[in-house]
Amino acid sequence: MHKLIWSLLLASTILLPLSSQQFPRIPADMKKYKNELNQIAMAGVAVRNDWKYKILEGNVSAHRYKDRVIKYDKRGRTIEKVMFDEQGIRQSIVVFIYDSIHLPQSDVEFTPLGELIGKTYYTYSEAGQLSEITSYNSFEYIISKKIYEIDWQNNTVIERILFSPDSVNQKTIFYYSNLNNGLINEEWIYIGENNLDYKKVIHRNEDNKIDSEIYTTKQGNTMYYLRYNYDQKDNLVQIERHMPSGIKTRVFDFNYTSSGLLSGEIKYNEKGEIIHYYKYTYE
Repeated sequence: MHKLIWSLLLASTILLPLSSQQFPRIPADMKKYKNELNQIAMAGVAVRNDWKYKILEGNVSAHRYKDRVIKYDKRGRTIEKVMFDEQGIRQSIVVFIYDSIHLPQSDVEFTPLGELIGKTYYTYSEAGQLSEITSYNSFEYIISKKIYEIDWQNNTVIERILFSPDSVNQKTIFYYSNLNNGLINEEWIYIGENNLDYKKVIHRNEDNKIDSEIYTTKQGNTMYYLRYNYDQKDNLVQIERHMPSGIKTRVFDFNYTSSGLLSGEIKYNEKGEIIHYYKYTYE
């Protein structure tokens, strides 16, 4: 049962600090997106280096390597990502293209020799809402597609992940307080189009920051909940998992620079063992 719950936790959308920019679906997402861009721009950051530490038997070793380099433009937008292996050899390069209001139009991944690995296109409605994300492999075949349905009357966004043109692999309904300027209050996750799998209910504090996320079965029984803890500067520093049995374990720990940029991230498994440890340096 614990393994099932942990797999749900890892697959779910935990609202983490800025690790990699999350693109907005609707107007309500734009404020957070622009704040992330402004934070990078105001700090004058051009490059972020992601250092991954090797984990040996649940402990962090002294061995680290540069796992990824993210490059930003002066507006704070991610314009390039370079991935490395443990020997420091470049594995791939992803280049991002944006439209006039800073929304992504496409990203293309190449080998270091310039050979195409894959590409992703972002499509928007006339009103500017995200309507589709489609990814292709090097042979121009579609390998994944997400489509979005906006319901302004009910303040919901429906995301469908397809594994064929007429077949839904997973559906998520995001319930907002308001699609123009509100926040997500609930998520309902389905297997296929109609088989409700589980729900997530989000509670926020007086500053509208997430206080807890409660994960329930489709019948409404609590499986576990996550507690979000902040420091005096309102930076998210820890996420804890609380089981109905009373067992409490850490899920994530975060550290920050003096300017509020994420500088470290630790992720734990259901036993409390470290499964990944990153440090981030900026230029």
